[in-house]
Parts: sequence; structure tokens; C-alpha cells
Amino acid sequence: MSNRELLDDDGENRAVRAFLLMYGGTEGGSIGKMRRHLEHSGFENCWPEWVGAAPYNQHLTKGGAQAWIRHLFALENAAPHQSADVLGWKLVPVEPTEEMISDGFESCPDEIFSTPEVWDEYEALSGCQQAAYRARACYKAMIASAPAPADQQGEK
Repeated sequence: MSNRELLDDDGENRAVRAFLLMYGGTEGGSIGKMRRHLEHSGFENCWPEWVGAAPYNQHLTKGGAQAWIRHLFALENAAPHQSADVLGWKLVPVEPTEEMISDGFESCPDEIFSTPEVWDEYEALSGCQQAAYRARACYKAMIASAPAPADQQGEK
């Protein structure tokens, strides 16, 4: 998006104007309401420090809206991978590495290499259940051995 697209017909930043309509002036909500909206949406402590000290009913100024938007963008850019890890997601390469392929292949139950308990459990499954078991085991093994993005670039 270009800088021109961020501006409305009056030359005002669209995001700042939206913040001010919702949380500025006497008609909008307050800083406290915005903070409460964020907390109820599961976003705690994601506001600038000055917000914690502001009176609940204080409305945003243009400078406050700009500062809050900058703060939100900084949070978004600070740790994009942390939130993925917390939610049970992992960034993996588009093409699997040789280690991922090997680990996936070796994860499937085998009468010779698996423990008797694992093999007996696997043998008791129907054909479709065995296929699903193998797919799940392969997937988990490949994901577990996927390198971190920095490892792909030779950084550690």
C-alpha cells in the first residue's frame, strides 16, 4: 500500500482518523474502553505505557492515536514467529530437507524396529486406521525435525 492510499481526501491518515472517530473527541469511546476491548479480545498489555496511566474516560488526541498505531505496528513487527509458536504452529520450509524426509520415513511402525507395544497397537488397527497412523507419525516427525528459518540461511 502506498503512502497516498493511507491518506483520505483531506490528507489525513485513514487509520488515525478511524482511531479518533472511535476513541477520540467527546463522541467516541475512551482510552479505557479501547484498552478494555483489547483485553476482552485476548490482547493484554499491547498498548503504549502512557495508556496505563491515562484516566479511563480520557479520549484520544491525534498525537495519541498516532502513537498507539505506531506501537501496534511495532508489536506486529517485533516477533511474528513467537505468536505462531505459542499457538502450536511452526514455520517449515516449502521443500522438506533430507533430514525431514528421513525422519518421516523412519517414523512409520515396523515389525523389526518398533517396540512390541507400538507394533501390537499398530497391528490392531484397521487398514484405514493404519494409514492415518502412518500419515500422522510421518507428519509429526517431519515437523519436529524441520529447521528454524535462521538455520535455512546458515545462521544460528
